[in-house]
Amino acid sequence: MERLIDGVSRIRSLFVRTLIIALVLCLCSLLLISCAGLQDWDYMLPNGYCVARANTNSISILSYDEAVVIYRHVTCFSYNEKYVCARRIDLPNEHISFEQLMSLDFEQAEYWIVNTETDETYDSLTKEEYDTLIAELNITNLCDWIDTYPRPDGAE
Repeated sequence: MERLIDGVSRIRSLFVRTLIIALVLCLCSLLLISCAGLQDWDYMLPNGYCVARANTNSISILSYDEAVVIYRHVTCFSYNEKYVCARRIDLPNEHISFEQLMSLDFEQAEYWIVNTETDETYDSLTKEEYDTLIAELNITNLCDWIDTYPRPDGAE
């Protein structure tokens, strides 16, 4: 009988230990999941557009209906009451840190102009094409370029 009580006691002890380990693992994974989006942010732009950091290597410009207008690797942006302009780098390696991204040679960058009133987009422009189009469209009063890394002032 004593032997049976010892066996039940051991089983109960093993069950309690297993339960405690499972609870600790669940709590740890819950903490990691809840912290994943801590550095995500949105920067509101005119007419319902925004610049959004969605994960560790993606900064995009979204429209009012959350459609992606300019996808990934937006390094800086500028805007006025009607237009949003952006510089982005098109990379084959999607998994690059922002520190690495900001140290790249921007002569390879693409420039984009979005009319936020008509949703018209001029994409994949060279610097020269961008400057020419800014003049042709008579776009004035753009704010200074705002870097997307580190988190810009005013981002929520």
